[in-house]
Amino acid sequence: VAGTSVGEGTGGWVWEGGLAEWGVRVTWGGREPKSAGGLEREVATSVGPGLEVWRSRNVREGRLGFTTDIAEAVATADVVFIAVGTPSRRGGGEADLSYIMAAADEIAQVMQPGQVIAIKSTVEVGTNE
Repeated sequence: VAGTSVGEGTGGWVWEGGLAEWGVRVTWGGREPKSAGGLEREVATSVGPGLEVWRSRNVREGRLGFTTDIAEAVATADVVFIAVGTPSRRGGGEADLSYIMAAADEIAQVMQPGQVIAIKSTVEVGTNE
């Protein structure tokens, strides 16, 4: 199984390391070269017990990779996880889904039949219905 995570959310960084630790081949695809470059150099960018160890080991063993090219990230994935920020909208406080929709649109341009998109971003119950 191969997975790709699209987004710069710190929550995604933690679970991507966990998936790779379990043997899943994971590619992180994001827009920010600074984020991808830092992760590729095995720098832990969020706080999590064992995260640096997971990242280092899984990069070295080829289960965890990083790119700013979304098409490249999606090309080899069975499942594409959207892990983008969902800040609260002003007023009502509900999640701003515009980042999720933008990521889904971009992924849809390059995905192949049989690939699955899953949303890892924080959203309200019922959002995906």
